[in-house]
Amino acid sequence: MTDTPAGPATPDTNGTVDHRLAAHRAAVAHLEACLAHLDQQAEVDAGYLEAELLGEDPSSAPFDGCEDCLVREVLHAAWPHLLAEARPSGSEGGGAGDLEQV
Repeated sequence: MTDTPAGPATPDTNGTVDHRLAAHRAAVAHLEACLAHLDQQAEVDAGYLEAELLGEDPSSAPFDGCEDCLVREVLHAAWPHLLAEARPSGSEGGGAGDLEQV
């Protein structure tokens, strides 16, 4: 299992960053990677794919595609962007409403 880099959120034409959109995109991409790895693991288990060809598991913890796993992986990918959204504008650290305190 690996850490999924959130990647930088790109500014729009006004120079502002939509962290909510970046969180959504990161979550979708991360879930796609987790589900693709799950499919590859099933192919290894069935003997259709050599275990050596199985890529590194992108999930943050054991992943079997259940609802709990999906929620955990969405939060894993989206959390850095949600933290950035919660920070006061122009601030490196969070304010009183900083999500890291939750």
